[in-house]
Amino acid sequence: GKPIPTLVYMPSWTASWEVAVADKPDSGRRNYHVEPYILGQYLKYNSNAGHVNMSTLDDVCHTFSHWTYAVTEGRLLVADVQGVKDHSQRKVLLTDPAIHCVPMIEDYFDPDSNRGPIGVKEFFLTHCCNDACKKLKLKSAEEELTLLRKQ
Repeated sequence: GKPIPTLVYMPSWTASWEVAVADKPDSGRRNYHVEPYILGQYLKYNSNAGHVNMSTLDDVCHTFSHWTYAVTEGRLLVADVQGVKDHSQRKVLLTDPAIHCVPMIEDYFDPDSNRGPIGVKEFFLTHCCNDACKKLKLKSAEEELTLLRKQ
Protein backbone atom coordinates (compact mmCIF):
# COMPACT_ATOMS: atom_id res chain seq x y z
CA GLY A 1 0.00 0.00 0.00
CA LYS A 2 0.91 3.65 0.00
CA PRO A 3 3.29 4.89 2.70
CA ILE A 4 1.65 6.34 5.81
CA PRO A 5 2.83 9.88 6.55
CA THR A 6 4.07 10.98 9.95
CA LEU A 7 1.76 13.45 11.70
CA VAL A 8 3.59 16.34 13.37
CA TYR A 9 1.90 19.05 15.42
CA MET A 10 3.67 22.39 15.06
CA PRO A 11 4.78 24.07 18.30
CA SER A 12 2.72 27.02 19.51
CA TRP A 13 2.99 29.72 22.13
CA THR A 14 0.82 32.24 23.88
CA ALA A 15 2.04 35.82 23.67
CA SER A 16 0.59 38.16 26.23
CA TRP A 17 1.03 41.88 26.79
CA GLU A 18 -0.59 44.79 28.50
CA VAL A 19 -2.31 47.38 26.30
CA ALA A 20 -3.36 50.60 27.97
CA VAL A 21 -5.31 53.15 25.96
CA ALA A 22 -6.76 56.27 27.56
CA ASP A 23 -10.57 56.34 27.53
CA LYS A 24 -10.81 52.70 26.31
CA PRO A 25 -12.50 50.45 28.85
CA ASP A 26 -11.62 47.28 26.89
CA SER A 27 -7.87 47.92 27.00
CA GLY A 28 -5.79 45.64 29.20
CA ARG A 29 -4.07 42.30 28.89
CA ARG A 30 -4.24 40.72 25.44
CA ASN A 31 -3.37 37.09 24.70
CA TYR A 32 -2.49 35.83 21.22
CA HIS A 33 -1.89 32.34 19.93
CA VAL A 34 1.36 32.25 17.92
CA GLU A 35 2.72 29.45 15.74
CA PRO A 36 5.17 29.11 12.84
CA TYR A 37 3.95 29.87 9.33
CA ILE A 38 3.50 26.69 7.29
CA LEU A 39 4.15 27.03 3.57
CA GLY A 40 1.96 24.89 1.29
CA GLN A 41 -1.63 23.97 0.55
CA TYR A 42 -3.58 24.09 3.80
CA LEU A 43 -6.18 21.31 4.29
CA LYS A 44 -8.84 21.02 6.97
CA TYR A 45 -9.56 17.31 7.43
CA ASN A 46 -12.27 17.62 10.08
CA SER A 47 -13.67 20.27 12.41
CA ASN A 48 -14.60 20.35 16.07
CA ALA A 49 -18.30 20.32 15.12
CA GLY A 50 -18.53 17.18 13.00
CA HIS A 51 -17.59 18.57 9.56
CA VAL A 52 -15.55 16.15 7.46
CA ASN A 53 -13.63 17.05 4.32
CA MET A 54 -15.09 14.33 2.10
CA SER A 55 -12.18 14.52 -0.37
CA THR A 56 -9.81 13.31 2.37
CA LEU A 57 -11.77 10.37 3.84
CA ASP A 58 -9.00 7.83 3.25
CA ASP A 59 -6.45 10.04 4.98
CA VAL A 60 -4.67 8.96 8.16
CA CYS A 61 -5.65 12.28 9.78
CA HIS A 62 -9.22 10.98 10.25
CA THR A 63 -7.82 7.79 11.73
CA PHE A 64 -5.73 9.91 14.11
CA SER A 65 -8.86 11.55 15.55
CA HIS A 66 -10.52 8.13 15.99
CA TRP A 67 -7.34 6.65 17.49
CA THR A 68 -7.01 9.44 20.09
CA TYR A 69 -10.44 8.54 21.40
CA ALA A 70 -9.59 4.83 21.56
CA VAL A 71 -6.16 5.23 23.17
CA THR A 72 -7.54 7.56 25.89
CA GLU A 73 -10.34 5.04 26.59
CA GLY A 74 -13.01 7.53 25.54
CA ARG A 75 -11.74 10.46 27.59
CA LEU A 76 -10.35 12.71 24.81
CA LEU A 77 -10.75 13.15 21.08
CA VAL A 78 -8.46 15.38 19.02
CA ALA A 79 -10.49 17.07 16.29
CA ASP A 80 -10.23 20.13 14.06
CA VAL A 81 -7.32 18.37 12.35
CA GLN A 82 -5.77 20.73 9.80
CA GLY A 83 -2.44 21.46 8.21
CA VAL A 84 -0.13 21.03 5.23
CA LYS A 85 1.21 17.86 3.60
CA ASP A 86 4.98 17.83 3.17
CA HIS A 87 5.25 15.20 0.44
CA SER A 88 9.05 15.33 0.29
CA GLN A 89 9.38 14.17 3.90
CA ARG A 90 6.17 12.10 4.07
CA LYS A 91 4.80 14.29 6.87
CA VAL A 92 1.64 16.19 7.58
CA LEU A 93 2.37 19.36 9.54
CA LEU A 94 -0.65 19.96 11.77
CA THR A 95 -1.76 23.04 13.65
CA ASP A 96 -4.38 24.39 16.07
CA PRO A 97 -6.19 21.24 17.29
CA ALA A 98 -9.41 21.14 19.27
CA ILE A 99 -9.66 18.58 22.06
CA HIS A 100 -13.04 17.26 23.20
CA CYS A 101 -12.98 15.93 26.73
CA VAL A 102 -15.41 13.40 28.21
CA PRO A 103 -16.90 14.04 30.65
CA MET A 104 -17.02 17.75 29.89
CA ILE A 105 -14.82 19.67 32.31
CA GLU A 106 -15.36 23.43 32.17
CA ASP A 107 -12.26 25.41 31.20
CA TYR A 108 -10.33 22.22 30.43
CA PHE A 109 -8.51 22.70 27.16
CA ASP A 110 -9.91 25.58 25.09
CA PRO A 111 -13.47 26.24 26.29
CA ASP A 112 -14.37 27.76 22.89
CA SER A 113 -13.52 24.58 20.99
CA ASN A 114 -13.91 21.76 23.56
CA ARG A 115 -17.43 20.54 22.81
CA GLY A 116 -17.16 17.59 25.20
CA PRO A 117 -19.40 14.55 24.56
CA ILE A 118 -21.40 16.50 21.95
CA GLY A 119 -18.24 17.06 19.89
CA VAL A 120 -17.33 13.37 20.16
CA LYS A 121 -20.81 12.34 18.98
CA GLU A 122 -20.65 14.82 16.10
CA PHE A 123 -17.29 13.35 15.06
CA PHE A 124 -18.56 9.77 15.02
CA LEU A 125 -21.79 10.75 13.22
CA THR A 126 -19.72 11.86 10.23
CA HIS A 127 -16.62 9.64 10.54
CA CYS A 128 -16.20 6.88 7.98
CA CYS A 129 -13.72 4.29 9.15
CA ASN A 130 -11.01 3.74 6.55
CA ASP A 131 -8.41 1.00 6.05
CA ALA A 132 -6.12 2.48 8.70
CA CYS A 133 -8.94 2.37 11.32
CA LYS A 134 -9.50 -1.28 10.45
CA LYS A 135 -5.78 -2.12 10.61
CA LEU A 136 -5.63 -0.57 14.09
CA LYS A 137 -8.71 -2.63 15.05
CA LEU A 138 -10.60 0.47 16.18
CA LYS A 139 -14.29 0.07 16.99
CA SER A 140 -16.51 1.18 14.14
CA ALA A 141 -18.10 4.62 14.28
CA GLU A 142 -21.47 2.89 14.77
CA GLU A 143 -20.16 0.93 17.77
CA GLU A 144 -18.74 4.12 19.32
CA LEU A 145 -22.07 5.92 18.84
CA THR A 146 -23.96 3.05 20.47
CA LEU A 147 -21.63 3.22 23.49
CA LEU A 148 -21.93 7.02 23.67
CA ARG A 149 -25.73 6.83 23.67
CA LYS A 150 -25.59 4.54 26.75
CA GLN A 151 -23.63 7.15 28.75
